[in-house]
Amino acid sequence: MFHTILVPVDLSERATRVLEFTRDLALRHQSSLTLLHVIEAVDGVPFEELADFYGDLERRALATLDRFSRPLRDAGLVVEGRVCYGKRAREIIRYANENAFDLMVLGSHRLTPENFDSGFMTISHQVAIAARIPVLVVKR
Repeated sequence: MFHTILVPVDLSERATRVLEFTRDLALRHQSSLTLLHVIEAVDGVPFEELADFYGDLERRALATLDRFSRPLRDAGLVVEGRVCYGKRAREIIRYANENAFDLMVLGSHRLTPENFDSGFMTISHQVAIAARIPVLVVKR
């Protein structure tokens, strides 16, 4: 049912919980995975002016995506890492819409009655509402 799964990741160690969950799901469905990291572009500064800075961020992001991918590949999954630039929620949605994914698995902070209002309009909330494909939200 889920042949291709998109997993946006923020490169923190909290992403490993989402990846462990996704691994089990992908193994059940024999899915391929794309790990996506969005580098937030600096507003008001031409991209070219910060090209070296962005290049360093992209190299670090790709190295972390490779590290996150290794256990998934070791489990027998096909995994690729991608990096794009822009506003995180908008770029995640754009990438998902432009590529034929069956599912997106997204991490989110846990909400409690005490922090309930802080969960709305987070990146995970925006993406879950606006995505055209099914989104599975994993509480970290």
